Amino acid sequence: MLDRRDDLAVLWDLRVHPDHQRSGVGSALLDRAVEWSRAEGMTQLKIETQDTNVAACRFYAARGARRRAAGHRPPRIRQRGRAIASEVQLHWWIDLCT
Repeated sequence: MLDRRDDLAVLWDLRVHPDHQRSGVGSALLDRAVEWSRAEGMTQLKIETQDTNVAACRFYAARGARRRAAGHRPPRIRQRGRAIASEVQLHWWIDLCT
């Protein structure tokens, strides 16, 4: 995920409990990740999500992140052995040098 870069921060698997969604918690967490990344001298923040998480995609897009990469993941398997739909991994980027 770091692409062999020392100026890239990665945000992976940010989650907010359903009882606290749409209350500003996610925005506060993302803002803090951006602040920390800038303080550490990073020039970009790379964020991972999936195409099946439409709410997260809308959240990151609304906060200025741009989608720059996508790749297919193999189908996930349930406990009973039935495959469910494969996901597309999405990478969103925030430029920190603005």
